[in-house]
Amino acid sequence: MSEIQADETVISGGWLQEKGQAVEDESSCRIKALVRDYLIKLGEGDFGWSKLFSDPVDGRFWEHTYPQSHLHGGGPPELRCLSEEEAVARFGAWVLPKGGPASDEVGCLTGRIWRSFGVPGTGARIRIWDEKGRRVSGVSWDCTVDEAGRFTIEHLRPGMYFVQAALGDRREMTGLIPISRDERARVEINIEQATSA
Repeated sequence: MSEIQADETVISGGWLQEKGQAVEDESSCRIKALVRDYLIKLGEGDFGWSKLFSDPVDGRFWEHTYPQSHLHGGGPPELRCLSEEEAVARFGAWVLPKGGPASDEVGCLTGRIWRSFGVPGTGARIRIWDEKGRRVSGVSWDCTVDEAGRFTIEHLRPGMYFVQAALGDRREMTGLIPISRDERARVEINIEQATSA
């Protein structure tokens, strides 16, 4: 059984005042629990300010945002149901059709991370953003970089992507890299001269 009713399309959180302080209301607490324990995270947009989830029972898309931008931290949270068309328009790169994309409809990115004096960037972390600043699902500081500093990211839809590498307190982001259908793009990142995070 779904934790979200079929007729629900918007769940808006709020703040209550208790002893002069703002505290989460019941809807805010429910949103937090749904995001933490129930919904499946697919990706992020607006450089992390909006997140896309799916309901594991009925497959509906849900956008998690903080719509009251004039308030501290964006204000209380909100979950809003999106159609597949809306999800693609807002989070495009990683909203895949049911069953995933066909193997000939995606591309692949391989790369190598270097640190000071040409030493491979073993232990580096990788994150990918599309050209609109939407983070690609499944590549959230968890892409494996081997002992030679190499990594591979598969099943990317054709488009333009930024690649960000982090090693310790150093981060470096590439320019836009084109990913084509059924092709393998390559990138090398030298993190030696990167600025501290």
